[in-house]
Amino acid sequence: MTANKLREWLEVVGLFSVVASLVFVGLQMKQSHEIALSQASQARVAMAVDTLVSTAENSLFVSAQAKGLTGEEQSPEEKAAMGQYGLALLFSYEDQYFQFRNGFFAEERWQASKEALKGLLRDASTIPVRRAYERRPERYSGSFQTVVDGLISEIDSTDRPK
Repeated sequence: MTANKLREWLEVVGLFSVVASLVFVGLQMKQSHEIALSQASQARVAMAVDTLVSTAENSLFVSAQAKGLTGEEQSPEEKAAMGQYGLALLFSYEDQYFQFRNGFFAEERWQASKEALKGLLRDASTIPVRRAYERRPERYSGSFQTVVDGLISEIDSTDRPK
C-alpha cells in the first residue's frame, strides 16, 4: 500500500470519526433537552401541588374563597389574601408563558393555560386576578403583558351587552 493510499484511507476514517462525533453530540443535546423538559414539568407540578396544599390549609384563603362563591362580603384580611393569591397566579402564568416561549412547555398545554388565565381574568368574584394585573402591569414582562392585554380585550369585546 502506498503512502497516498494510506493517507486517503486515514482521511476517510477521520471523516467518519467527525461525522460519528457530530451524531453523538446531537444525540446528547436531544437527551439534555428532554431532561430539561422533564425537570421543568416536574418543577411546575411540584409548585402547583405546594400551592394547592398551602391554600387548602390557609383559613383566610378558604374563608375568602367560600364567601366569593356565595357572594358574601369578604373581610379586608380575606381580600388581601385573595389579592396575594391573584398575584401568585399571575407570576405562575407568566412563568408558564416564559417556559412556552423557550420551548419547555408544549403548545397545547400553553393554550390550555391561556384559556384558564382568561377565565381567571373574567371572573372577579373569587380571585381578583384582573385587578391585581391592572394595578401594576409593569411587574410583568412586556411580552406577557401583550398576552394578558389581548385576553382582556377579548373578554371585554365578548362580554359586552349586545
